[in-house]
Amino acid sequence: MEADRTVLGHFCGTRTPRPQLSGEGMDVMEVVFISDASVAMNGFRAEWQIIDVIAAGCGGTFWKPAGNFTSPNYPSAYPPNRDCEWHIRTAPGTRVQITVHGYDIEAPTHTDECVFDSLKVRQALIN
Repeated sequence: MEADRTVLGHFCGTRTPRPQLSGEGMDVMEVVFISDASVAMNGFRAEWQIIDVIAAGCGGTFWKPAGNFTSPNYPSAYPPNRDCEWHIRTAPGTRVQITVHGYDIEAPTHTDECVFDSLKVRQALIN
């Protein structure tokens, strides 16, 4: 399976990201959480909904029209060195919107780059 991926957002720190909406024609939203061996914060909880355009654990693939998932161990501190990917699949003619709540991830460096723990939201078209 080959994918055409576009990063919609890359987040770290304690400022809650605004909702992320996949582009029309993109049938997967991938959410990737990464933690390193240093600082552990409380993590996040996210929910998604499928938007009709025409009218926990650590990763997984969702086909439901709405739901939620959390970073590992949320609302307690997430474990170090975790790479989690969630794939939210949708049907043709719909888009995915993700809204993040309770956001608490290690702050960015002085350059505002997310080089340590981060939450990245991407859209993809799986061929």
